Parts: sequence; structure tokens; C-alpha cells
Amino acid sequence: MQSEVLAGTETVLVVEDEPALRRLISVSLEKRGYTVLAAEDGTEAIRILENNRGEIDLVVSDIMMPKLNGLELRKKAILLQPEMRFLFISGYAEDTIGQTAHLPQDAGYLEKPFLPIELARKVRALLNESDAGRGSTGKTA
Repeated sequence: MQSEVLAGTETVLVVEDEPALRRLISVSLEKRGYTVLAAEDGTEAIRILENNRGEIDLVVSDIMMPKLNGLELRKKAILLQPEMRFLFISGYAEDTIGQTAHLPQDAGYLEKPFLPIELARKVRALLNESDAGRGSTGKTA
């Protein structure tokens, strides 16, 4: 059996309005080799995306956030970087069940609470998909 590679060197933007969870997700990804940028809401995330054009490989975003929610953030992010991949996270199952049906097909979804290994698997799968889509060999470690 081939061991799964869950580490990487890509840059991930974590957008989560809950400080403790934002830190937990960031540390979990950093431990696997990813470069992590963090934003407390969609408005801050847009500023980070504008200041780091072409540098960010994946956005991990809460769906329910003040100011600019995850889906609105994705619409704006795609204008800046059309091939941007998204992994949406949410703890509001009843609110998101209806929304997940409307999530973009190329976006991932992870329901809170989740384990760091589940996050790592989703992040790696989405990054591998985008690497394959671009025809590159990827930057996996």
C-alpha cells in the first residue's frame, strides 16, 4: 500500500472568524510544510489576495462569516485569480446543507468539527486536482 503524501509547499490562505480555530487550522497546515496566510474575515482575505497575486494556491474559508461570507469571498477571489481553489468549512450543518448543493463543483467542503488529518487530506486532494488541471507535476514534498 502506498503511503499518502499529505504535506506540501504550497501557500494556503485560511479565512476563519473564530481566532482559536483560525490558529489551529494554520498551525496544522504549517506543520505539514505549507506556507499559511490568515484572515479573520472575507474583507481581510481580499486584501491579502490582492497583495499576493498569483502566490496563493488554495483558500480554506469558513462559509458563515461577518462582512463577506465564504461564497461572496470566492466570487471576488475568482476575479483576481480565476483558477483559485477553495475548501469551504462550516459548523452550521442545517444552514449549509442547502448551501452545499450550491457550492461550486471545483470547491471542497469539510464540516466542523474535523480532525487535522481530514483537513490535510482535503487540502492535498484539492491542490493535486489543481496541479493536474494545470498539467504540472505539483510541488508536493
